[in-house]
Amino acid sequence: MSNQEAQGEHISIRTKVIEKIRKSLSSRFRVFDNTGADKKIIAGQFPDVILFKKEPPQNDEILFVLKIENGGKLLDSLPLWKELGSAPSAFYIVVAKEKLDEAKKLVSVAGVRARFAWYEVVNDNVTQVHYE
Repeated sequence: MSNQEAQGEHISIRTKVIEKIRKSLSSRFRVFDNTGADKKIIAGQFPDVILFKKEPPQNDEILFVLKIENGGKLLDSLPLWKELGSAPSAFYIVVAKEKLDEAKKLVSVAGVRARFAWYEVVNDNVTQVHYE
């Protein structure tokens, strides 16, 4: 598999995770997909998903920011995690279930303020997203 094919596969998994998050949380939050053209900056970074307080009334109250990791080395994401963890809203790192322990160890050693969620992929479909 070429690097470009691998990247395309990772993008499709991220998109599927975002869609699963949207379906499961849209009744409680205003879910904003921050991977499109209209991006919002939080703590100098671009999280993948932002959960706002449910409307009405209209508001911009950010409750949670989520960064979805899918492929690549988690260690490379540590600087971004530190920035997002410094934001006033709760920060979730969303990883594949098999990467959860590694992510928790990195966060613990680096002192990043974060919560965790994990997703599971079966036959190229995201079957669940679980929040801890």
